[in-house]
Amino acid sequence: MLEQFLSVEAEATHQVLCKEIMASPATAPRGGAVGISGKGFTPFRQIVIGLGHVWVLPPAFVATDINGDFETEFVIPAGLEPVMHALTVYLPYPSRGMFTTYRVAPGEAER
Repeated sequence: MLEQFLSVEAEATHQVLCKEIMASPATAPRGGAVGISGKGFTPFRQIVIGLGHVWVLPPAFVATDINGDFETEFVIPAGLEPVMHALTVYLPYPSRGMFTTYRVAPGEAER
């Protein structure tokens, strides 16, 4: 009975994204600037960055590009203790963010 139906053969390519985030410099004092970049995220998604228990304020709108990459800079908030904190990149559903650790150095950045 199945011989009456046409068969179709299809080929698809599936890509598994390997997410990565990098921050530079490796440590900075409160008030210091930190560059952060990432790759392998879902393309065209707005991102939000958290350090410890606070949101950091990069430019008003930061989004991943066609490859799922982004690059921006933020300033270490004045209220953070000089210890290791979670540095988190959040993306809206259905994307998932990721985190790494970042050390806030003692002292204040020179202005």
